Amino acid sequence: MLLSGTPLSKISDKGLNILIKRHGSKRVIEAADVAAETWRRERMEIRNPGGYLQAFCVELIIPEWYEPPRVRTAKAEAAAERKRAEARRKEEHLAAEEKEARERDKLWHSLSEEDRQKYRDETRESSPIFQDLKDEHLDGIAKLNAWEKCQQMITNTSITGEPSH
Repeated sequence: MLLSGTPLSKISDKGLNILIKRHGSKRVIEAADVAAETWRRERMEIRNPGGYLQAFCVELIIPEWYEPPRVRTAKAEAAAERKRAEARRKEEHLAAEEKEARERDKLWHSLSEEDRQKYRDETRESSPIFQDLKDEHLDGIAKLNAWEKCQQMITNTSITGEPSH
């Protein structure tokens, strides 16, 4: 498994057994992991995979960057958990945005036509770029203004316990 995806995976079982008899399974496993990780970093050509691994078994020098499999696994699991947590946060944020949009629509449709027109007029007066917009084009901005005003009223009521005037 340590060698999969590398040119070292071409070493036969017989070749691996010979290395294990010469150097012991612990040494071969450690050398195989360092050799495979070295190849994964450098992607150099290996013409004689068995000889390459034999050299690692004879004179194993652990590079400064090397991390054992348990460390790599722990880091990969932590990264995967961070990615899952970020995906959950994004989903929750999107759900909250969708809920707020439904609530804004519900508020807007609960207003009388007279109140909606009042918000349209206030929005139109708030900026010269809104002066010539038709009501249906102005509704989105007016709806946001109505929502913000409603949220401010809720906030003020929750702070003082009494409705704001």
